[in-house]
Amino acid sequence: MNIDIGLLYRSFQRALLFNVPRKVRLISFSITQEHFIEILVVSEMDLDQEAKDHIFTAAGEVEGDFVGLFPCKITFEVSNKPAEAFRMLDHVVFAAA
Repeated sequence: MNIDIGLLYRSFQRALLFNVPRKVRLISFSITQEHFIEILVVSEMDLDQEAKDHIFTAAGEVEGDFVGLFPCKITFEVSNKPAEAFRMLDHVVFAAA
């Protein structure tokens, strides 16, 4: 299946607008072999449920743009490393210093 990454980037940017909690340092994604959208969210400390709900809402909006094709799997990681040392997936849609 051929996936337009540019459309996915735009979908993520629209969905994340005003939905990125302050503690989040990096959001990246990749498309798995099984055609899932894998999302990695790196934060400086554990996110509370409200902050996670913002991310889940954004992921749901992306899924809505690609109905039935790419369900999202979200992984949350906590890291105090410098931004350049974060683990990230293939495509970065948000990064903060």
